[in-house]
Amino acid sequence: VLHQPREGEPLRKTAQVALVALDGSRLAETALAPAVEVLSALSSPREGTLHLVRVVAPPVEIHAPASSEQRTPLLEREDALLREAEDYLLGLTERLQAEGLGGHHPAITWSLHISEDISTILVRAGEQADQEGHEVLFLALVTHGRSTRERLSAGGSIAVGVLEHISLPLLIVCVRGDRDGARPSA
Repeated sequence: VLHQPREGEPLRKTAQVALVALDGSRLAETALAPAVEVLSALSSPREGTLHLVRVVAPPVEIHAPASSEQRTPLLEREDALLREAEDYLLGLTERLQAEGLGGHHPAITWSLHISEDISTILVRAGEQADQEGHEVLFLALVTHGRSTRERLSAGGSIAVGVLEHISLPLLIVCVRGDRDGARPSA
């Protein structure tokens, strides 16, 4: 159904975006294919935008009181972590564009954040994209295939932390099996 805005009615946001939470692992990348399928279905006839979100935890020691001599190597480690994460996102973007995404061709963007609170950063990434005029359709992320009861009782799950605070729809891809033989199910 096509909808023409009436006079005075707010215009539709500029781009339809799906956020995908990544941690740099192949396991987390299993969320990409289901996310692209859902994005393509929801943003049709346009392709939409796939926004990759990578949150890097800072080195633990960086928060400990230290002299400036001790902090310099820690800041260098943090810079190295950020460079590694940026290289990962650039490489993944190139690979996805070269290999394609199951016949779909969404635009691919990414953002890189550093924080201990991964869940909060993922929630804020959705809010920020919305404030920038994008229509954020959902956030996709992977869980490790434990039962719902195990995940909820674990307490430290990023998925649970996001679920408790996000107002966006959430596409949770549950991976069963080991890392090499991972099979996604949504």
